[in-house]
Amino acid sequence: MYTFNQYKRIRGNNINVGHIDTAMVIIPYKRCKEIRWREEIYAADGYYIKECWEKNKDKSEYIDRDLCYYNYLTQ
Repeated sequence: MYTFNQYKRIRGNNINVGHIDTAMVIIPYKRCKEIRWREEIYAADGYYIKECWEKNKDKSEYIDRDLCYYNYLTQ
């Protein structure tokens, strides 16, 4: 599992709900196939990512680079 920063927004080293976004992670399917997305929760992505990370702490790596955007359009 890899986490990284969102351009001009948040860093991927904080794996807590409200501080991590779906675009900020790459998770191999075999590491998360047993974990379910909680559709009834607004911040479902944060809960999902946190649970994936908790089950794969020893297989996770933070990359301190901006590798995704949040609602960003170029001209």
